[in-house]
Amino acid sequence: MTSAGESSNPSENDLYALDLQMDAAEILGNQVRSFAIAVSDDGIVIRGSCDSHHIKQVAQEVVRRCTSRRIVSNLIVVRELPID
Repeated sequence: MTSAGESSNPSENDLYALDLQMDAAEILGNQVRSFAIAVSDDGIVIRGSCDSHHIKQVAQEVVRRCTSRRIVSNLIVVRELPID
């Protein structure tokens, strides 16, 4: 239930983010965990976690190729595996 003045309908940016996230996730597979994209009027923010800086950059490039909007932040956290 929403309060007066609130809308339960997703915004155009929310719908765009979901569509973009699905397109990029299809290409990335399971390389980025908890992969998420947020879109605002300022641009795109990418979130998630992965095992290497290379995959972080690949994810950014995949998103860049899927949209003409500007990526303002790549907040994917790199959790490198320990070397035994």
